[in-house]
Amino acid sequence: MHMQKTKCAVLIILNTIEAKGNRKDMILFDGGAEQGYLLTRKNSLREEGVCMVISCTRIASTPLSPQEIVNKLNHFGLYAILLASVAAHPQFSGSKLIAYANQLVPDTTKLLGVEREIEQEFFKFKKSAYENGFCLENPSLLLIEHIFMDSISNQIELHQNTKNRIGVREIVNS
Repeated sequence: MHMQKTKCAVLIILNTIEAKGNRKDMILFDGGAEQGYLLTRKNSLREEGVCMVISCTRIASTPLSPQEIVNKLNHFGLYAILLASVAAHPQFSGSKLIAYANQLVPDTTKLLGVEREIEQEFFKFKKSAYENGFCLENPSLLLIEHIFMDSISNQIELHQNTKNRIGVREIVNS
């Protein structure tokens, strides 16, 4: 919610692992936008503004071009992708919170109308993660591994100057 209100840019660094080999793409959701675009040398921003960086992996038997991946991500929207990923991978740990790992409330018989709707929405997003490739069991579109803050320019520089990594693509195959 805070990212949406402040219109924080979100940069997805996607490492695709396919039979043909590995590829790294950078997809920018600029200024809180729900529609992202592939960063290329022609459209990369060299600003020092802060962005949320989401490091992801895609493991798939079906090859997709970078633009096809962007189109699929745009179809779902950034907010729904984040909610699906969180629903499939709750961050609860320890024995006291284990009851909340698979559902929001251990005793669902006492849920009221709004609470029941929230739980149904949770399960809807969790199902979406499994069906559409946003979870550990199905990383066919995007598995979120790490989220941190940085600048777009620093991430571009980092991935351009790292051997065997391509952060900003020279040519995008359509």
